[in-house]
Amino acid sequence: MASMLYGHIPQVIGIVGAGQMGSGIAQICATKGLDVLINDRSQELLDRSMQTIRKSLQRLTQKGTITKESADEALGRICTETSLDVSSLCTCRTAAPRLQIFECNPVLTQG
Repeated sequence: MASMLYGHIPQVIGIVGAGQMGSGIAQICATKGLDVLINDRSQELLDRSMQTIRKSLQRLTQKGTITKESADEALGRICTETSLDVSSLCTCRTAAPRLQIFECNPVLTQG
């Protein structure tokens, strides 16, 4: 649906809130190959979110739903940040996905 609306599929997904829903969304996006940036107000909440994601991926690996390599790759795609600074999007991978987001969303470019 996003590709129909904007003509592209996003490369970086930003999630505000590292609770149960945010962690689940982050895990699904990362396992599907998207880079994810999770934002919350404290590092403790972000650490808890990453632990939840690790446990979930470990269970999926034990069941044989995904491979260990896929789980490791998914974890590598997730970044955490306590600042809500849009420029932190470039810390996940490279500046290229960030620039694509800026080009597609003029609200983010106004500052």
